[in-house]
Amino acid sequence: MLYICYGMPKSASTFAFQLARDFARTVSSQEELKARMPEDLKHPFLGDMKESLRRVSQCIPQYEIYVVKTHAPMSDRLKPMLTQGDVKAFATFRNPYDIVVSLKDAGETERHKEKERQREWFTNIKTYEDALQHLPPILNAASDWLQRPDVLKLSFSAIKNQALSVAKQIAAHMGITDLDVDAFVKKYLSKKELIGEYNVGAEGRGYKEFSLPDHDPVKQQMDQFIRQYMQDN
Repeated sequence: MLYICYGMPKSASTFAFQLARDFARTVSSQEELKARMPEDLKHPFLGDMKESLRRVSQCIPQYEIYVVKTHAPMSDRLKPMLTQGDVKAFATFRNPYDIVVSLKDAGETERHKEKERQREWFTNIKTYEDALQHLPPILNAASDWLQRPDVLKLSFSAIKNQALSVAKQIAAHMGITDLDVDAFVKKYLSKKELIGEYNVGAEGRGYKEFSLPDHDPVKQQMDQFIRQYMQDN
């Protein structure tokens, strides 16, 4: 079975993905399954949910679990696979105002890296205006995932403040029982440098550090996203 970890950028998706991979390793060797993949798909990050999805899923025996991560929109091919239970997924999400601030911070951090280690997508984000340009497709993609009843929804706030509870939800959603979830979580929380892309992740900064007029279409889309998916978070 393929288990997909979708995340909005800067929504603690890497931490959630790492937990899911750790849980999967108690059932299936992720390295052995990776060896089955075509050369261009050996990295567990999928850039799209179209052709890559078909090729990866074909390499996984039904009794195994293989975990991948993506920021991509949901594809029409994936929807029936989720409905039938052939694939399972979770989606991490965050207040879009805070995502804007975190994207700007990430751009600054990326530009301080050695040139060969920089990721161009982030280095080009120098202002809040740059970050805001990325929000419409990010919000559209997230909505595709979050509106699905068969996708486990995990807020940034829950991952940050209730990591053990979130980890238990992920393990249960994957169908993995008899697991010392607490030990997995403590490994990361006691040594946070093990968490990929780890940042302090302060909440509420987006409302303080920039503002948009009420008629701005991106602001309207962000506010609609919050009303639809974040009222209880």
